[in-house]
Amino acid sequence: MILFYNPRSTTPGKQPLPLSIMALAAVIEGRESWGLIDGNVDPDPASTITERLRDDGGRGGPPVLAVSVMPGAKVSEAVPVCTRVRAALPHVHIVWGGYFPTQHTATVLQSAIVDTVVRSQGEQPLLQLLEALRGERPMETVGSLSWKKADGTIVSNGAAPFTPLDDLPEFPYHRVPMERYIHPTYLGQRTVAHNSSFGCPFACSFCAVVAMTQRRWLAQSPARVEGTLRTLRDEYRADAVQMHDMDFFINEARVAEIAERITPLGLSWWALGRVDALMRYSD
Repeated sequence: MILFYNPRSTTPGKQPLPLSIMALAAVIEGRESWGLIDGNVDPDPASTITERLRDDGGRGGPPVLAVSVMPGAKVSEAVPVCTRVRAALPHVHIVWGGYFPTQHTATVLQSAIVDTVVRSQGEQPLLQLLEALRGERPMETVGSLSWKKADGTIVSNGAAPFTPLDDLPEFPYHRVPMERYIHPTYLGQRTVAHNSSFGCPFACSFCAVVAMTQRRWLAQSPARVEGTLRTLRDEYRADAVQMHDMDFFINEARVAEIAERITPLGLSWWALGRVDALMRYSD
């Protein structure tokens, strides 16, 4: 089994859908047994993780705990939770991904509580890592993976090629308790989160996205965005969407087509963008 753990990042009642975890779970769905532990809704994630992984042997490999970690609050919770899991279940393979381990790989791997780090986009590297843990491929062949040899030496494999977002499967919304992630906001009574792109082409010195994607920007097509939002409306009665893209407004033609496509859905929506980019938009 692989358990995805999303450390607590907000106060109860405001938890957003864990989009990074959902993206990883989408490529695992149908291939591996998986589950989600969300620190934003579980008051004792370490106990829940330990209970669910205690007797799991996986498909020829160890059970895996995959943790999505951003700087700040998520690090503060991820460290003690992973420490407890390691003490109780030393055979569990713990892999970290996300902004923090991508930027501070060596620091993370110097800790005894993390076995491997997946840097940057993680969908295909995670699948390869699971194959390696089952003995089906060498660790050296897993793209974007940083890992420790038996003598403690840290090895960072070459970066895996990015996967276009339209080539990735739809999120397995049916596998998570969606009602916990739909909230009343100023946009609507049933507001849900979506992320229609990955990365950003700008090089702001304060932003972790630069190290994460090296100024690459991958975007879902307008048709893909429309299909996902239609699903969220029809199956989960969403009436509003918060677009959590780093910058939704990078491509004017794409934004215009998305707006035209989703207007008939009757959804209110919100997105982030740079003022200088928006000032270059046509009237």
